[in-house]
Amino acid sequence: MVDYNQNKIILRSEEDTHHLAQEFSLVIRLPLIVYLIGGLGAGKTFFVRSLLQALDFSGNVKSPTYSFLETYHTDIGLINHFDLYRFGYALEWYDLGFDDVVDTHSVNLIEWPEKISGIDLNPDIILNIDCKGLTRYVDIEGYSTRGRELVDQWIVR
Repeated sequence: MVDYNQNKIILRSEEDTHHLAQEFSLVIRLPLIVYLIGGLGAGKTFFVRSLLQALDFSGNVKSPTYSFLETYHTDIGLINHFDLYRFGYALEWYDLGFDDVVDTHSVNLIEWPEKISGIDLNPDIILNIDCKGLTRYVDIEGYSTRGRELVDQWIVR
């Protein structure tokens, strides 16, 4: 069972994470930039996979750790999943042309956004996942007017 306490959520199982992503899928709207922050194994990619499943994407969802970007076509539109863990420097974002990928026609889920510190993409929502054993503590914050509206709709559900 997912424990909600304002914007701080306790996830005790993968099923809880899947449920949280499923609830997000009901309010998600384009365009959107979501930062996913958390250490290795925190469940960032699992959250993305669960979100895509909730959006009825039936294909293979793989971690973009080595490709940096995986793109998925869903009923609501384009979902871009970035994993910047292996970035060597922030300006690599521009070198790889990712500034052209993030646009008004997509949802952009960005793991390890701290790797591009100094490049402000103006995230709408930030999910910060802290892992202690099998329990995940998720802090969800809206950073734009739209992001705050979506978080309010998401958490109220």
